[in-house]
Amino acid sequence: MSEPAEIVVSQSIPLALRLIFGGVASVLIGVAILELLPGIWPISIVTPFFGLILAGALAVLGSLLVTAILGPSDLWRIRPGEVQIEQRLLFAHQVFILQPERSECRIVRQEMSDSAPSWHIVIEGLSPPYLFRGGFVDQMSGQCLAFMRSRRIAGLCSPGFGSEPAAELALATLTANKTSSPA
Repeated sequence: MSEPAEIVVSQSIPLALRLIFGGVASVLIGVAILELLPGIWPISIVTPFFGLILAGALAVLGSLLVTAILGPSDLWRIRPGEVQIEQRLLFAHQVFILQPERSECRIVRQEMSDSAPSWHIVIEGLSPPYLFRGGFVDQMSGQCLAFMRSRRIAGLCSPGFGSEPAAELALATLTANKTSSPA
């Protein structure tokens, strides 16, 4: 049985859901401020109470807004001997190629509380070279992605595979020797 030429796995929040969550969060933030501001200003005995409610509403709705804007959007293209990872922040793309022969690759099982387990390929080792495309805003978004990744984990973690055999096949493809091309 031959190995596939390319395995594609992705994890992303669809654009329609991003727009819905961002719109709902923005509207509810505005409503919370408009409705609770009279309880906060002018300062009175109830100001701390309404301030606490407003702070809680802004924390919850703000996190929903941040998730809508910065939520995950990873696409991994696994080929023999290399992986091309594309990440998006808004409309900016960050693409880089990692060669696993300089890194340690393994499969990790992850279980969430109520969902089926998923298997992820974790690549630890040298930091991959980052390629930023586009104008100034795209490059700054790419720098932000690189900073968030370096602060979050020591290595790279793929989107989840639905079964262990699928993850093992992807890891075997990733760690396979690349065919040498004529120079």
